[in-house]
Amino acid sequence: RVHATAPQGVQELKRGELADAQVALQQGLVLHRECSDRWGTATALASLGCVAHESGDYAQAAAYFEEALLLLRELGDRWAMAVMLSNISSARTWLGDHEGALHVAEESLALRRELGDPFGIGMSLGNLGSIAVRRGQRLLGIRQLREALTVFRQIDARSEVPWSIERLAAALTPDQPLRAAHLLAAVSALRESISMPVPPGEVAEHDANLAALRGTLGDAAFAVAWDAGNRLSFEQTLAVALEDEGGVEQPLVAE
Repeated sequence: RVHATAPQGVQELKRGELADAQVALQQGLVLHRECSDRWGTATALASLGCVAHESGDYAQAAAYFEEALLLLRELGDRWAMAVMLSNISSARTWLGDHEGALHVAEESLALRRELGDPFGIGMSLGNLGSIAVRRGQRLLGIRQLREALTVFRQIDARSEVPWSIERLAAALTPDQPLRAAHLLAAVSALRESISMPVPPGEVAEHDANLAALRGTLGDAAFAVAWDAGNRLSFEQTLAVALEDEGGVEQPLVAE
């Protein structure tokens, strides 16, 4: 997941109006450069990076984020630096540069711990979990993704839950396909309820994960599991994700 550091064009970005957001942000970037406004330039670059990332143009996103990070280091804005490092790690992960992604994700997490930023800590842990899974360290990735979800649960950051659970479900599919199906169904319902569709650049992988899960379970079992997952409340979804199902009246994940 990535985040902007200022509100320029962010409303359009949140609504998924990526083309409109890009136009507004490009105009802002020109003005900030003309005024030699380093902070404004950095925030416009960061937001443009988010637009590119959501669109699936991860190379362009990384370029925007890295240029913004240089300016933020000059300005000494440690909070914004941590955000940008996390964004870079996400872009590099999607580009397949897992070692480069790991390096900046670890730097981001360390900085966010120093700053005492729980939301940021959750974001960085989520990125690290995703990187670990892609590097073949599935158990480490599952643990880090659950740590991220625990943080988001504590601070009620619902908008960050879908991404983390989708990554967790993909990691659980080989060993716990029913749990993975319940989680993906619940998150699908959650995304619809908060008007947060899967970003365009992530649709192909999301669909591939669903297809793999359906292939593992079979069509009939997948349909039953999906229906059950759709009925989970937000808290029940987190309980299933964290293997804390004491609050779920009828555990759904017996394999």
